[in-house]
Amino acid sequence: NIDKLTIGATRLAIRDVTNGSQPFFNKEFNLYSSLNGEIYNYSSLRKLIEKKGYKFKTNCDTEIIGPGYYFFKDKFFNMINGMFAIGIYDKKKKYFILSRDRFGIKPLYFYHTNEKFIYSSSAKSIYEQSWFEKKINNKSLISVLKKRYIENDEHIFENLLQVKRGSILKLYVDGGLKKNLFVKLNSFEKKLNINDEVEDFFEKGISNYNLADVDIGILLSSGVDSNLLSSYLSQKKTKNYSINFSNSKFSEKSKLTEYYKEKKIKFINYDHKKLIKSILPAVKSFDSPICDGVIFPMHELFRVIKKDKTKVIISGEGADEIFGGYYYLKIAKLIFFINKLWLNFLIKNIIKITNHRVLNYFFNYQGNLGNIGKKRFLKFLNIKKPKIRDFENLITVFDDQELERLLIHSIPIRRSSNRNLMNISDLNSSTGLNWLSKYNCFKLDQISMNFGIEARVPYLDNSFYKIFFLLNKNKFFNTSKKILRNILLKKSNLKINKKIAFQNYTNLEKKRKIIKYAEKNFSDKNKIFKFIRFDEYKKILRNYKLSDEILLEKKFFSILILTIWFEKNLWK
Repeated sequence: NIDKLTIGATRLAIRDVTNGSQPFFNKEFNLYSSLNGEIYNYSSLRKLIEKKGYKFKTNCDTEIIGPGYYFFKDKFFNMINGMFAIGIYDKKKKYFILSRDRFGIKPLYFYHTNEKFIYSSSAKSIYEQSWFEKKINNKSLISVLKKRYIENDEHIFENLLQVKRGSILKLYVDGGLKKNLFVKLNSFEKKLNINDEVEDFFEKGISNYNLADVDIGILLSSGVDSNLLSSYLSQKKTKNYSINFSNSKFSEKSKLTEYYKEKKIKFINYDHKKLIKSILPAVKSFDSPICDGVIFPMHELFRVIKKDKTKVIISGEGADEIFGGYYYLKIAKLIFFINKLWLNFLIKNIIKITNHRVLNYFFNYQGNLGNIGKKRFLKFLNIKKPKIRDFENLITVFDDQELERLLIHSIPIRRSSNRNLMNISDLNSSTGLNWLSKYNCFKLDQISMNFGIEARVPYLDNSFYKIFFLLNKNKFFNTSKKILRNILLKKSNLKINKKIAFQNYTNLEKKRKIIKYAEKNFSDKNKIFKFIRFDEYKKILRNYKLSDEILLEKKFFSILILTIWFEKNLWK
């Protein structure tokens, strides 16, 4: 019964700290509204709404949602530039409206039956209800094991769904649901000058990301993405943070110190002791599992930022997806080159007789891909007309055959996209936004919000949404981030050639600690082993002890994280 309803919000106060309590009720429009996120073009939208005769009571961006929707209807969501999960209840017409930003920066879950409709930015606030049946969604479990994240708009538990990014969902009084996208790709200008568009954003639009009534910090690495943001956003009061891995083969600290001799940067040192300490709290902070060891140093980083009383953090998520910075695109480029010159036979024979460590030069990793990577690459080169799903099996954590051995029950494994692997832009279009929303943004949102910190991502401004699709019209678009490098060079004279610095878990001391942790805490009684074979896990653990292959490390960490998450969230 839609007459029996409760709307609540836990607010992280960033703008108009004293007057912005949620939910807002606009009595003159009979609209309740709530917002998780930040609306960066608040000032311009406010002026448009004031022209309609509405008088604002606060300076909080949430207040514009009710009148904005009243005056502009569904078009209003396309007018918003920001990250948002929005809920509106129309008291007069008796229906709910949910909407989520076009990149899917903020999560928005819902549960819907004939008796109940519940929505929340936190899946946990829904599935921890006593009436919720925690039944594992097999498709989502497979997705997490293959790709480290859930690739569809679902959850690890059945009947818990997400509002699709860039869309509106309406629930009517009769229980009917209506869904539609609010952003139309065909509205983008085909003759747009991408270089000018990007430069224009950094000269004008990026200043919106500095607006706050609280302290702001920037996450810095030695790469072009964060340093470009820092060049435009850094002020005297801005705090700068970076993580320094004690045993990485490449030091971010030395490089950043070289770049910025006078800029104060707080380096968070991360070693095997902090790794063990961060395992449980990091996994517990997630509403749905992300099977990647990177969550452990991230958790420690945000713990320190919270202690430092910084409430807003600027991060560089999105640049790799939009400008083709990911290693898998460089691998694809190499494969297209091999196919174009009919070099498959020659390359296969060279790989067969060459030590597997040579493969590592073709993959943008510091770890050793080893025999697993070598076998996968040879298998892929044997496919005459590869599909996107074949390429996914090359770069995934567990490929389809490995999954069939790992899973206890015979679950039909969905063979991802059946489209031909025609070009890099086709591959990036099909995977880039999914990876961005459901892995990168979700990971950042879960950890930052766990510490009450708002994470802002300027590369996911509306300007970059159209740039992403326009760049992907180019069959072999540049994967070197040349546009960003040129702007950075022009702005601050920094010439950056990025190397990867990440936590090297294959370090002997770290391996001993993490393996000891698993052996002490895991047994065939753990809940995860009702779904995956304990003997297969033991085999992975045994092989991980003996090898420094990065794919073995990823398999081990996937099961480690899933085991802990299931223990904390499945059955009590």
